[in-house]
Amino acid sequence: MAGKAKKKLDYAGWSVDVFDNDVKIDRLLDAQGWTGFGVYFYLCQKAFGSEGYFYRWGYDDGASTARKMGCGMGSGTIREIVGYCLQIGLFDKGLFDRWGVLTSRGIQKSYWAVAANRRDKTVYKELWLLQNDECKGVIFVPFFNQMSDTNDHSQATNGDKSDTNDTVVKESKVKDNKEIVATQKRAATFSPESFEMVCVRRLIDSVLEQMPKARVPSVDNELQKWAAEIEKMQRIDKRSRGEIEQALNYAIKNTFWQSNIRSTKKFREKFETLYLQSKERTGSSPQGAVSNRFHNFDQRDVDYDALIAVQLRQQGGFYERTEGGMAGPSPGR
Repeated sequence: MAGKAKKKLDYAGWSVDVFDNDVKIDRLLDAQGWTGFGVYFYLCQKAFGSEGYFYRWGYDDGASTARKMGCGMGSGTIREIVGYCLQIGLFDKGLFDRWGVLTSRGIQKSYWAVAANRRDKTVYKELWLLQNDECKGVIFVPFFNQMSDTNDHSQATNGDKSDTNDTVVKESKVKDNKEIVATQKRAATFSPESFEMVCVRRLIDSVLEQMPKARVPSVDNELQKWAAEIEKMQRIDKRSRGEIEQALNYAIKNTFWQSNIRSTKKFREKFETLYLQSKERTGSSPQGAVSNRFHNFDQRDVDYDALIAVQLRQQGGFYERTEGGMAGPSPGR
């Protein structure tokens, strides 16, 4: 039995003038620096090394990408860089929003330079960006979930309408419909007393306290979307409720974050920074110590009135220290 046709590339070349004649790369470097380019390069290589011309990726994969790349980057940084790459066109935003894949014309041109000489010239029509005159001999096949999961492209031509292929298509459609229904059933409805909805209400109250006319969820379906982000933090990001609560408390009390965390989506994106800063603040002063309101620095036991009196005496002025503070010049002197 013949094995599966090879799709990935063993080698992907980059143009030597990538830093000279590519405006999009210039914009990426200007906005995100070498960290941004490193993330972009890493994801391009993942595309070449997996499906050949696209890479399955979603914002929920930010933490995994950050862990694999290392260098102290957090998932929020990864998501921000990918979002910027989509914004300036380094990755195709339309295909990402619809299919959850990262690809571009540049990636596909590099892929086709190799695939044009292969026996298997099939590509998913819905994901393909090149024009026919740029990829002569290409064979389009439909994009179904189970086909892309196994990376098993059919070798049939576009005109093949055999009974076997029809059966496969029908079965795949049934499977897709079942998966959609199952996903819809899994969509949680959060009660007002649930942990997720309590977090939503606390954040909404904080936003309205800062700006009474701010746009916040008011109907149930919008509230459910906000609550779903809190649920994802637990299920996908593996955050405990205690960690979430600690970070949220810090976000709604800190004067800087109050004006920046205005949705649960943003809260999830900035969670790592919020949690780490909340831990620093909690451990910055010994238990029971009194802190002032300026960045929680410890209070110092200093008698400022006494210091002022000393300075005035040194300057020739005569003031008296009273029980209520400093008094005017003593009339007897």
